[in-house]
Amino acid sequence: MKTLRKFLPRTLGGSRDGLFSLLFERAQGFDRREYGSHLRELILRMEKAPTKLMEIGVEDGLGAEVMIKAAKRRTRKKVEYYGFDLFGEIPKKVGILEKIRLLCRGDKRGEIREKLERLGCKCYLYRGDSTRVLPKVLPHLPKMDFIHIDGGHDYETVKADWNNASRLMNPNTVVVFDDYPLEGVKKVVREIKRSGRFRVTVSGGYAVVTRKSRA
Repeated sequence: MKTLRKFLPRTLGGSRDGLFSLLFERAQGFDRREYGSHLRELILRMEKAPTKLMEIGVEDGLGAEVMIKAAKRRTRKKVEYYGFDLFGEIPKKVGILEKIRLLCRGDKRGEIREKLERLGCKCYLYRGDSTRVLPKVLPHLPKMDFIHIDGGHDYETVKADWNNASRLMNPNTVVVFDDYPLEGVKKVVREIKRSGRFRVTVSGGYAVVTRKSRA
């Protein structure tokens, strides 16, 4: 099956992929210059410089780039990035707009890995549904210093991503949930807060979760 990219007109000096991404970004009020500024500020304010970064929902690697650059400002040690995304894989249960978006984006792991490793980090990218892939690789992953959860936003997916990611937390790990106003994300964050085991801070469109200090 040929993707819909061939039917999209080319932009001046650009590609059909670029046009398609632009249409989605404009519809969402997206500003690439500001994207990830909250991730950068959180990393720069961390008490201990992070060297192990994880992200669920890599997309085109823009957030990853922001995270890695911020971490590199904090430390001269090797920074490692672990990213999980569909990378063009089409889930069985997905809406038509999301299916079109995934078809047009395709699998760009090679391009993203090359871009991120040019920043001086070691990059590991995992393709597929995070709720299935992450549990399989959990035993082989290190504890993370900073985790960004921005994958599927339905309750079941966010819950599964949190359950898996929380197993990789060390005492100082910072976990960021993007798109907090969405009901699925909000419900999981509220459950985390009610558990009493974590400190939860909500700021605008995201929530930050850290472990409570032991007395």
